[in-house]
Amino acid sequence: MITQELQWSRSLGTILTRWAPAKFPTVPWKARARMSFALFFYLVQGLVCLAAITLPTVGVLTGVAWGNTSFLQFYVHLWLPSLCLMAVLAWLRRCRVMRPADAKLWSLDMVLFQLVRWPWTTWGFFQGMWNGRKATPKPFRVTPKGLTSARPLALKMLAPLLLLSLAPAVVIAVAPHPRKALGLTIVLILQAATYLLASASVIVRHVVANAQLPSRRRDRFNRAALLTWQSGGSAVAATAMTAVVVTAVLMWRLTSL
Repeated sequence: MITQELQWSRSLGTILTRWAPAKFPTVPWKARARMSFALFFYLVQGLVCLAAITLPTVGVLTGVAWGNTSFLQFYVHLWLPSLCLMAVLAWLRRCRVMRPADAKLWSLDMVLFQLVRWPWTTWGFFQGMWNGRKATPKPFRVTPKGLTSARPLALKMLAPLLLLSLAPAVVIAVAPHPRKALGLTIVLILQAATYLLASASVIVRHVVANAQLPSRRRDRFNRAALLTWQSGGSAVAATAMTAVVVTAVLMWRLTSL
């Protein structure tokens, strides 16, 4: 899914810089608005997520809280837009216009996917924008469909998650006065825990997916799942090391608050 999202965002970035400037004036305004929403979706999503992890970081480093509210009130306000969007999705499902028509409104898989995909789609979109400016853009590749064998879990797939988990712990460790922005410090702790949990969840889901393959599609390499370095052991080791470092740093820092 990440591979598909990366290629999709890259293709939209290429369209934006290579073909959109010349084609947009030739289509009606309604079509321009719809296409603009599609073209800028990954960019806006990435910038919003980047701001969501940057603002608490700046606040903790400078000792400045961005608002005058309790921690509970902050998350109540944060969830209100999500609840409104859930209501919209419920209405769309009732109108039978979702695909599939009985799609779930909420699932742990979707939450995990949102956490995992935004660093890759943002990077892919900027790649596509750069590619579209070149005289000979990189050709578009169709994502391979169908799973014929268990695929190894590369460490690079989890690298953004591990970095997003390690960075908040480092910020809390080097911040001179994290107590001055205690609410934002808690937000950073939750961020570190969330992305670390997401990384571990990807590994678990990978093992489960390999185990559920029909026996005729398994070979000796695939049966190893994540038990060998080549098939995902590096990702497991990196996640474990990150968990140890993040836990140790947070425990050391929290005892001194």
